[in-house]
Amino acid sequence: YTLHTLFPYTTLFRSLYKNPDEVSLRAPVLIALTALLASLSPPPPPVSTVAPFANPTFTPPSLSHLDGDSPLEPFRDDLLSVFTSGSRSSTSRPPALEGLVNLVKIKGFLSPQEVGYVVSAINDVLTEPEGEEQYDTALEGLVVISKLHPRIIEESTLPILFSALPSEAPAPDSPENAAYRRALSALAALCVHPDLFEILTLRLLARLEGICGMYFAEKDVQDRNALYAHHLLSTMRAVLKAKGDAGHTDLPKYIEKLVPRIFAIFILPTLQAMDEGEVAKDRRLLVGAGKVITLVVQKLDVE
Repeated sequence: YTLHTLFPYTTLFRSLYKNPDEVSLRAPVLIALTALLASLSPPPPPVSTVAPFANPTFTPPSLSHLDGDSPLEPFRDDLLSVFTSGSRSSTSRPPALEGLVNLVKIKGFLSPQEVGYVVSAINDVLTEPEGEEQYDTALEGLVVISKLHPRIIEESTLPILFSALPSEAPAPDSPENAAYRRALSALAALCVHPDLFEILTLRLLARLEGICGMYFAEKDVQDRNALYAHHLLSTMRAVLKAKGDAGHTDLPKYIEKLVPRIFAIFILPTLQAMDEGEVAKDRRLLVGAGKVITLVVQKLDVE
């Protein structure tokens, strides 16, 4: 009843938002809309199963635009419009990003194409060179969406992040160096979902194999690439640990998908005479590879 009463005011909000004389009201308008949308999202899991007044059986209604029962249905296009427009302005970006994520969280409300449109708008913030202040907010929003729509994140966001991973380490002070580190941080946050993690391991292993198969005559270049390989392994290890902490059951299969390739990259070369210019001989990388393997082995059953 409350939603049916309040959401007709979306037309008023829209007129205030688009009025050039009311620019100062744009962020408050988006904050108000975001708060209303949050009431339609699934509640977070209770902190305690014995918490008083908890109602673990409650689930929010499905508000699919296909059946027309949603009080938001007449305003769906307007909501997408004002939130995506707000995400392009630094003054209204935080509530706009939160509003976009809240739209996605409403069960059955947005179509896959509309979710893709939302993700594209958030990707623009994530990759904006001068969007450092809202980078974390955008990434947090994509992490939420990755749990609900991993395939859309796979198709829309991951290619952008993977494209920032060079075939070999860039110069320490270059923009590319900062870009690949930030991309790895984002990938570690996004790729906990089993489908996304499998893609992550394939791409990171390909980069590791390429780097460790190279010869670098200059010591500083070799050290730089060893550090890059270390960052790749650390990313893999961070996601494996997050998956283990979350109780994911897909880790044992990586004894066949991941571990043999790591042995081939880092362990087998140490049994042979190695050139000083090879990255794979770096002892720190052997330690990092061992930590990755251990996280997988710990999840195996006795057999």
